[in-house]
Amino acid sequence: VEQVLLSTSDPVVAYQMVNMVRYYMSVFYGLLGSTALLMSTVRDLAELQNKLFFSSLTVHTSRLMEEIELPDTELTPPSKLVETLGVLQRVLSSRDISVCTLDDHKEDLKQILATCIDPMIQYCNESASSLPATEMAVYIINCLYQIHSAVSLYEYTENALEKLNGQINAHM
Repeated sequence: VEQVLLSTSDPVVAYQMVNMVRYYMSVFYGLLGSTALLMSTVRDLAELQNKLFFSSLTVHTSRLMEEIELPDTELTPPSKLVETLGVLQRVLSSRDISVCTLDDHKEDLKQILATCIDPMIQYCNESASSLPATEMAVYIINCLYQIHSAVSLYEYTENALEKLNGQINAHM
């Protein structure tokens, strides 16, 4: 089972596997109780898969900073940012709240957003650094609005949206 868990570097697939392991953990818990030896093994697998998922997501978002795209003349968000936002949206769309408590779900979401949003904001700021002040502000607002629009589609993202609103307002 560990070989299968280690076989993917795609954050979306890794998160789907987190949800699958959590599902089986809840099924086994209902059938066997929390003290069964199998439960210990499944908990270990769930912890491993969660670590692998966040590692994969961190690697994916850190790739943004490897090569900074300069803004185009339209000052639209760069393709690398849009692609990373797509990954974030696919992860958020694939989560299954039926396999964990609401508090666990909110904590996962908080970690996922922190793992993605901070590097995206940093990327926007770095890519805009060579622009004149007005163009820089427009470009960064465009990028932040793109992130905001994507994140606003999901529940329990209020903290991330407040952070993005604060950043947008700072550039107005």
